[in-house]
Amino acid sequence: MKLRLFASLAVASLTALGLRAGIAHTWHDIRTTRIVNFPAFNDMLRANTVDRTTQVFGDLGCKVRLGVLALEPFASLA
Repeated sequence: MKLRLFASLAVASLTALGLRAGIAHTWHDIRTTRIVNFPAFNDMLRANTVDRTTQVFGDLGCKVRLGVLALEPFASLA
């Protein structure tokens, strides 16, 4: 199996509000072979598949400082 991946990410911060967005694209080249063998029958099965997957995603978060602790609750969409 061969995989090729391209990904990009953009980040913007406005005061305590943070926005992240990105895209990922993957190419898959999958080759499989298996042997089926039982009494009175045998065969070799093969498959070659080339596929692509694209994912777009985004996060929106808000930084909250509590003394020395910093938290960032966020919402994500993919």
